[in-house]
Amino acid sequence: MFDRFTRYLAEHGLSLTTFGTDHVDSFFAPGSGFAEDTTTRIPYAKLIDRLRVIS
Repeated sequence: MFDRFTRYLAEHGLSLTTFGTDHVDSFFAPGSGFAEDTTTRIPYAKLIDRLRVIS
């Protein structure tokens, strides 16, 4: 799970210290591989929230 998010950041020229809420929104945007009603988004959101606290 963490690998998918870091790959997304790298593809967009970002790192764990430089991403913002607009990048998180585009990570979850339609067409990014997440279904609107999937519970997969919840663990990702929790992971990203924890990353924000650390950085």
